Order: sequence, then structure tokens, then C-alpha cells
Amino acid sequence: MLLDDDGITNFLTDSLLQEAGFSQPIHIFADPLEALLFIQENCSPVEDKQPEVAIPDVMFVDANMASMDGFEFLERLKEVCPPMYRVTYFCLLTNSSRSEDAKKALESGYNTYIQKPLTDEKLKSVIELLLSRSV
Repeated sequence: MLLDDDGITNFLTDSLLQEAGFSQPIHIFADPLEALLFIQENCSPVEDKQPEVAIPDVMFVDANMASMDGFEFLERLKEVCPPMYRVTYFCLLTNSSRSEDAKKALESGYNTYIQKPLTDEKLKSVIELLLSRSV
């Protein structure tokens, strides 16, 4: 799953994820509220019913979006779909290179912090972290 309010970044990240063999479809959102609504309606288990869409293994979230930043998004997600918050690997994508931002990302619940643009090398490190987590 990908959440970024920049269409070019979404296109480039989606292309990298497809080339790397991430499962399809890759759900892409430009608006955090739309992403939360989609997750609530499709990924959250209801009573004994399985979710319509599998909870994603990984989600890339932009740190600075117009309507809601990536930190607020993650806080709201905890309320909307607690299972997703517990099992999904969250990567914060940002233009910032400040070490304080990396620290804030990890303290707020992100599993990793990636400076944009996402590259093959950076994606490989995310995949390695995902594989080591499932062992």
C-alpha cells in the first residue's frame, strides 16, 4: 500500500514495487482520509467476517501531506484498524534528511524511515528487514 499526495512519487514508487515483485494490486492513495476510509471498509475484520482486502505486509507513507501528515495518519490508523497497525511494516517516506525526523518516525511507530526518492537499493533494505522480521 502506498500513500503520498504527489502523483509523480506514486508513479515512480509503484513502478519500483512492481519491478520488485510486490503482490498486486498495489493500493495507491493520494489522500490520507481516503486511505483510512478504504482500510476501514476493506481491511478491518468485522465480527466473524474476513476482511475484503488482505492487510498489507508493507505500507509506504509520505511524511508531509497537505491534509494530514504521516504521523497523524499512523495515529488515526491505530483507531481505524488495530490489526493492520500491529502486522504491517510501515515505511515513512520523506524529503528530509534530518536525524531528528528519523528518530521521530521510529518513536511514533514507523518501522523505518526512507529519504525520497525510493530507490532499488533502499527497497532492497526494506525487503531484507521484512524477511528478517518474519523469521
